[in-house]
Amino acid sequence: MTFFGPLRPAHTRIPITRNSARPGTVARILPILAASFALAVGAGPAKAAGPHAPAASDTLKVSLSAPPGGTVAEGATGHFEVLVEGSTADGAVTVRYSVSGTAVAGEDYTALSGKATVAKGENTARIALEALDDGILDKGETVVLALTGATGPGTLIVDGTAATAMIADEGTVTIALAAVSDTIGEGSAWRSAVTMSTPVANRVSIRWWTSDGTAVAGRDYVAADEVVSFQPGETTKPVEVRTLQDDNAEPVETFLVSVGPPGGVSGASGGINFAGAQSAFIECSVDFSPPDPRVFMLTLEEKNGKFIPVKAGTVIGTVSANTTDGIPYYELGGADKNKFSINSLTAEITAAAALAADLYDLEVTVHDECGAQASVDVSVLVKQPNQGPNANAGPDQTVYEGDRVDLDGTGSSDSDGTIKKWEWTDPVDLTDGDTSTPYFTAPTTGETKSYTFKLTVTDDDDATDSDEVKITVKPVPNEPPKANAGPDQTVYEGDRVDLDGTRSSDSDGTIKKWEWTDPVDLTDGDTSTPYFTAPTTGETKSYTFKLTVTDDDDATDSDDVTITVEPYVPPNEPPKANAGPDQTVDEGDRVDLDGSDSSDKDGTIEEYAWTQRSGPAVTLYNADKAGPHFWAPAVTSTTDLRFRLKVEDDDEATDTDDVTVTVEPVPPQECSITSVANRNFTVGEHDTAVGTVRVDANDCGTLDYALGGAGADDVSAAALSASSDDAAITGNFNFEARSSYDLTLTVSERGGSASNSGRVRISVTDENDAPRAVRTISRQRVQIGQPVSVNVTGYFTDEEGVC
Repeated sequence: MTFFGPLRPAHTRIPITRNSARPGTVARILPILAASFALAVGAGPAKAAGPHAPAASDTLKVSLSAPPGGTVAEGATGHFEVLVEGSTADGAVTVRYSVSGTAVAGEDYTALSGKATVAKGENTARIALEALDDGILDKGETVVLALTGATGPGTLIVDGTAATAMIADEGTVTIALAAVSDTIGEGSAWRSAVTMSTPVANRVSIRWWTSDGTAVAGRDYVAADEVVSFQPGETTKPVEVRTLQDDNAEPVETFLVSVGPPGGVSGASGGINFAGAQSAFIECSVDFSPPDPRVFMLTLEEKNGKFIPVKAGTVIGTVSANTTDGIPYYELGGADKNKFSINSLTAEITAAAALAADLYDLEVTVHDECGAQASVDVSVLVKQPNQGPNANAGPDQTVYEGDRVDLDGTGSSDSDGTIKKWEWTDPVDLTDGDTSTPYFTAPTTGETKSYTFKLTVTDDDDATDSDEVKITVKPVPNEPPKANAGPDQTVYEGDRVDLDGTRSSDSDGTIKKWEWTDPVDLTDGDTSTPYFTAPTTGETKSYTFKLTVTDDDDATDSDDVTITVEPYVPPNEPPKANAGPDQTVDEGDRVDLDGSDSSDKDGTIEEYAWTQRSGPAVTLYNADKAGPHFWAPAVTSTTDLRFRLKVEDDDEATDTDDVTVTVEPVPPQECSITSVANRNFTVGEHDTAVGTVRVDANDCGTLDYALGGAGADDVSAAALSASSDDAAITGNFNFEARSSYDLTLTVSERGGSASNSGRVRISVTDENDAPRAVRTISRQRVQIGQPVSVNVTGYFTDEEGVC
């Protein structure tokens, strides 16, 4: 809170004459002193317009501060703040600023204009820094602003101290090895890649290395320990580990490949996460070549109408594997293993019992001498001699020209197998003619015509069967048109009335003629859109018009429309509610809603009714007026409050409109003592009141005032009043000890760290003392009318002059 002391005139130099043996005593030219005193005092101290209004000639100080915390996250917006110290009541202040730093405009942040304006009557303005999210992890980049000039009322002092904001990227990047699913053999290479989940803006070095599992470095594989470097934007680097060939029979062995930070090598600025180690497998060579599963098919012999089972001892087939050097060993498993046997060395499978028609499930497992093994499923299908398929070309159909016709052979079947091929004859070109469901478009011939299609199906034993289907195509019959005379209407006398038959339609052709009955003369009565003028009768009256439409095959249809004509009475126009523009305010602010722009074209608005629709509840004052108000509630985050205005006109018609008030939290402010003015005072030697020093403090508690310097004990400082931070300077006794004081006034927050100082200089002037009596005139008796002479020489003295 700022108060201003009385206005002082410019200093007047007054000639003085030293005329006393007492130090500090001066004789003054009294007429000049009187004139100077009158100029200084006048009719009293000049009054400011209000407790906060500075003098018009005040100097304004302009400074710039960085966003809170000095950082702005990528994808967020922070604000530099321009501060004007002093009053802007006489006009706005426009500042110019330079932009520099390591961040690039357009890539890292939205380019800034270089100018900002503090509005008239305000003391701050904000410059928005919109940080862009570039999708690349990078170290913090800076945006530096510095004031380069300002224009506005009075004298402007521009603080050119730069303010810096850092664009912070708090993302993370994960370093991992690309997955390798295949097992590798001896004497080959394990190949993968070190991958980075997100590109980064600067060079990153990563270490990758191998470690033993069951495989041993130098015997089973070549150890590796290397550093790879990602240049800006790169996300993958290939890596390779060589395996070694030996003559030992060994089971599958593993080694590990890991990634991590290199010792003594700098990485990215930002969080880097490293994925766990990945295992690599060195295997013995054991595998069954495709197909998997293996299927062996046997057909029963038929004699005298009976089927003879497969005899025990019949060789089914051989299932052998590719293995490493040595002698493999085969064994049988599966649900039907007891009905078969296998040669453990040659993998030949033989029937161990008679086999009837059925599907038998087996599993053959091989073991090699180095401890590896593999398995394959084996099926033995014993079936009867093939039964031919049954073709079904689907039911006969009757369709119209232009229809899509779907043929359906899905009813074909094979009792002991599957159908592998469909073939259709095509008197009309078919689409998908080699499938069970081909289709075609029925041709247009202008007459009824039949087409016969033959379907031949082939089963999985190459047996065939055929069936036919007949498709009869007829010409499409004419569909009559559909008349639509349009909706009934109610109009006023004198209105132009448009009839509308355009919704009439003909599904298979066009409408060639419109005919309207005309109880009232029509204009363009032979078109789809005739019109007339509603007659004036002074009463409500209805007129029925019939529309008859004819299509291009001379088929017709009709529809009626009724037009009701009423005497004209202007209808009431409802009012238009306008709840005013949306607002953004700070918590604790008074918020004024404004519905005064609501209107009624043909009357007046009689009632206003405001209600709150959402957000924290507030008390709405004058809710039945055009301009209610409320106080913005305290909030912890940006919060929307929605209000609805309902207006009612003089015909009881209503309308509503909503307005949204966004309330933003006000961050707690720290105490700042921005300035303590330097003041020069001139006082008389008997004065006690010195004057007022302006103190600019914001968001502070109790302030302490302290004077320092030679003679500070003769003077004291205190707050001017309970509502002001300015300092009142007073003397503790008459100023007779010194002719001047050069002091420092320090103002600080009690219990806080904020403080500031100013210079206080006090010049003491000698004051003329009145002469005083030193003797008493003795009593004398005199007579009335007689002259009397009284000598008072020596009875008075003047210590500073001559009586």
